[in-house]
Amino acid sequence: KILNILHGYLHNASNAWHVHHAALVHVVAPFAFLFKKESEASYCFQLMMRALDAHFGPTNGRKTLGRFLMLFRSRLPELFTHFEEEDLEASQWASPWLQWLLCRELPFDCCLRLWDSYFSAPDGHGFDLHTFVCLAILESCQADLIELEHAELLSFLRHLPTLDMDRIIVQSQYLAHDFRSQR
Repeated sequence: KILNILHGYLHNASNAWHVHHAALVHVVAPFAFLFKKESEASYCFQLMMRALDAHFGPTNGRKTLGRFLMLFRSRLPELFTHFEEEDLEASQWASPWLQWLLCRELPFDCCLRLWDSYFSAPDGHGFDLHTFVCLAILESCQADLIELEHAELLSFLRHLPTLDMDRIIVQSQYLAHDFRSQR
């Protein structure tokens, strides 16, 4: 089912920025899992890819990454400095987190819970919270991350542990509110 959905999508999206990216398998997996009919899973996957293009594609992706790094530096300066000291490039972990909605990094159940919150947000603004979700995850894992060196950091960030996603989502909403009230 996953291969059929990807084949159909790739056949029709040959000039998109994400074509042939390995993360596509991870993005389609929740839809293949949740929907019995392949056509429903395919339709939802295509809607998701359009949303990813709009929010995190080549045009908005750099802006989103810049905003995230600014928030990271101001909210968690000690951890940000640690990442810099360990020569951890944002392109190694933050870009994929933002572009692919943590579908590769989070355990499957955590990803489903997170995406559920995005899809259920009023007026389709769920993806606006994603930058703050990433920040909330860093905040939640800061004590562990600060103790790790480069290779361990990268491994941790690419394979996140099971997290209390309800707590992460609530924390991200607080972070988003704080950010908007400071503007």
